[in-house]
Formats: sequence, C-alpha cells, structure tokens
Amino acid sequence: MVPGIPSVGSKLGSIVYGRLSDVPDGVSPDVVLMRVNGRQLMVLSDALPGLRIEG
Repeated sequence: MVPGIPSVGSKLGSIVYGRLSDVPDGVSPDVVLMRVNGRQLMVLSDALPGLRIEG
C-alpha cells in the first residue's frame, strides 16, 4: 500500500466495467471515469459546479 493513494479496505462483491449507457438496471455506479479534453472539461465544470475533478 502506498500512503495517500485511495484504496478499498474490504473485499469487493463485484466490479462492473463498461459504458455508462450499458450499466444494468438497479446498479448505481460509485465512480465514473471520463476521458475529456480541456474544452470538454471546462463545459463539464460550468454545467456541474459541484463536480469533483481529480487527475
């Protein structure tokens, strides 16, 4: 473990990876990864002021 890097302390039941539009009904994602350029990031941050952006 590396200090300062978030990690999961307990064993996970499952991990679902795929397009957000293909997430099964009844499954709410805890994390959504997005690949955007600078312009898209500015639009996102303007549209969602409370959006947590890291990286």
